Amino acid sequence: MKRNYVYWDIDITNWDDVYSKYAPVFSELNMNNSNDVRACVRYFRDITKNLVDNHYTIDFINSLIADSSIFPAYERKKNLPAFHEPYPYWKIDTNYLDKGYLIGENTNFINNGQPLTILYGTIQNKILYISFNHFSLAESFGTSTGTSIQLILQAYFSMLDNLPENIKGLIVDVRSNLGGDLNDLNFFAKHFVNTQHLFGYAQYKIGDGLYSFTPWFPAYINPANLSKNISKPIIILADNFSASTAEALVMFVKSIPNSTFIGETTFGATGAIINDSSMNYGSFTISNFMHVQTSSARFKYIDGKIYENEGFPPDIFIPFNLTAIQNGHDIALEKAIDRIQ
Repeated sequence: MKRNYVYWDIDITNWDDVYSKYAPVFSELNMNNSNDVRACVRYFRDITKNLVDNHYTIDFINSLIADSSIFPAYERKKNLPAFHEPYPYWKIDTNYLDKGYLIGENTNFINNGQPLTILYGTIQNKILYISFNHFSLAESFGTSTGTSIQLILQAYFSMLDNLPENIKGLIVDVRSNLGGDLNDLNFFAKHFVNTQHLFGYAQYKIGDGLYSFTPWFPAYINPANLSKNISKPIIILADNFSASTAEALVMFVKSIPNSTFIGETTFGATGAIINDSSMNYGSFTISNFMHVQTSSARFKYIDGKIYENEGFPPDIFIPFNLTAIQNGHDIALEKAIDRIQ
């Protein structure tokens, strides 16, 4: 953790105190004793409960505790009064779209038990709308099972590159999108700009010290060949389960002029997970015992602030309203429609 964790300078956990308290506790455990092995889960849960890295999870490999896992951010959030689980908004949002909308899924790409699902169409023939529930767009786009995904995205990107006069604004919906492949960020966002676009900065650990960091590196979106700067109003919808790459997309959209974020404060997992075993930071495995997922890099928005654990705040707050949803009303989407009209 000293070497791999990228948030020690803003984390309230005193790692030296943790070590002083738990080193003697663990030294007394007998790993051949099943009760002692199970006790480890309780100890690790206490050790990690306040870590600010909202990507942080522990999955146990040891057979005695393989059915246990630790997700500190989720444990904290589910105790909040306004907490709600992810919701598949596309199930009611088809009611708002004009006839001829497109919906597709790829069951080969699953996140949180849900297949990749994309909904695309127009609203009142003047608003371009798209939603997707996780980020596996580019990979799905290139597979034989992703034909419907490919057709929808091709239609959407083609429309972005040549927006007709009747389109007065855009809505991009990443509510309950838990993130996914970071490569999808540029794959999707590159169609919104025609020049290299700065929207934040990334920083990595270097060396073994708690506070040994690289300089901040600029985070850019690089434009597609035919893309144009979108000058019409763009509204992005997100909620408390918009996480990781979804949050990066929210921040990118907010860095574009004439944009608005409507919904709830995002999950607060703004760092990046990079699957590269050559790195001496980020996720790691303790052989035959546990796998620890932790951010490989941390991110700060162009305002200079790190939103990890806090979440990115909306311009217009619309709380989750289950009663309205059960009655077929998506209040956040309705607010976005009204704003563009």
